[in-house]
Formats: sequence, structure tokens, C-alpha cells
Amino acid sequence: LSPEQLRPFGPTARSFKKFIDVTVTLALFVFTWPLWLLSAWRIRVESPGPVFYRQPRVGRNGLEFDCLKFRSMRPDAEANGAAFSTRYDKRAFRYGALMRATRIDELPQLINVLRGDISLIGPRPERRVFTETCDECIAHYGSRHLVKPGITGYAQIRYPYGVGIRDARHKLMYDLYYVKNWSVALELRILLETIV
Repeated sequence: LSPEQLRPFGPTARSFKKFIDVTVTLALFVFTWPLWLLSAWRIRVESPGPVFYRQPRVGRNGLEFDCLKFRSMRPDAEANGAAFSTRYDKRAFRYGALMRATRIDELPQLINVLRGDISLIGPRPERRVFTETCDECIAHYGSRHLVKPGITGYAQIRYPYGVGIRDARHKLMYDLYYVKNWSVALELRILLETIV
């Protein structure tokens, strides 16, 4: 699919998305700062090592950025190489598993939003090793990189947690639907359904 076929966001849509990104992100900071402090303390107690986890992810136009998260897994979680994470990943420590189940581990990505790396809403960013595999196996997979990735997206509220090529193919359908049919109503709907 070409940019013309998908009609990626024009200037008005990008301005509106930026407004939502900044205002909602600042509001979330105000309401969640106790969770930031609690999470930093629990991570230090349960799994010595850094509080934050930085991982290169593929963003708009295929450019990489450092995606920030609270560390939810043991420091040696990828000693055997990169692997898709799963909903009940055994590499996670106790509070890490709770953060993953409640999405608390995603909170530091609010910093990525303010940096302009990602939006609140868009296709979820993946690691280069996985996007290269998906590009080879799934037609039009690269089209999802025509827009900024997001902390949440249409695929996240419409498709269960998944791993592997089969799930990536299904999620792509939702991602491309979002890009092609973007509207203020759809943006707000995804935001609301993510929160509730």
C-alpha cells in the first residue's frame, strides 16, 4: 500500500494528535506519579538492576528510537537472544508480572510521547529483528511505519495479546484500518477504551 492509498495523517490530523498527546500525557503524569515512585522502589527490592529498560524500536519511516519501560524482567532475560514476550512470561519477576498485567510497565513511554518519538495512539512499535521478519512474511507490513507508533492502538483494543507471525498479520489489519480511517471520533474511542 502506498502513502496515497492509505492517506496517512495530514497537517490537521497531526496537529490534533499532538494536542491530545501533550494534554493527556501531562494529565497522566499528574495522576500516576505515585505509581512511578512505588514501581521504582518495588523493582529495586525484587530485582537488583536498573529501574528503567531501554530498547530500540522501529518508529515512523523506519527510524529507530529508544523505547522506555519500567523493567519487568530479570536482567538476564535475553541471555539466549531476542524472543517475543508473552502474557505470562516466566522471565518476569513478581512485581514485574503485575506491571505487565496492568500495563504499569508502559508508563515511562509517556516520556517518549513528550519527546515526539511516539504518539499515545498508533501501531505498537516493534524491534527491528521482528519487523524485518514480518516484512518478509506479511504483505504491506511496512505500511504501518508511515505514521508514528503509539503506546496503545486499534489493534490493542480489538485483538488479544499475541505473539508470532499469525498474530502480527491480524494486528496489521487493525493498524492499517486505523491509519486509513483516522478520525477524531476513532482517536477518542481508542483512548477511552484503553482507559476503561
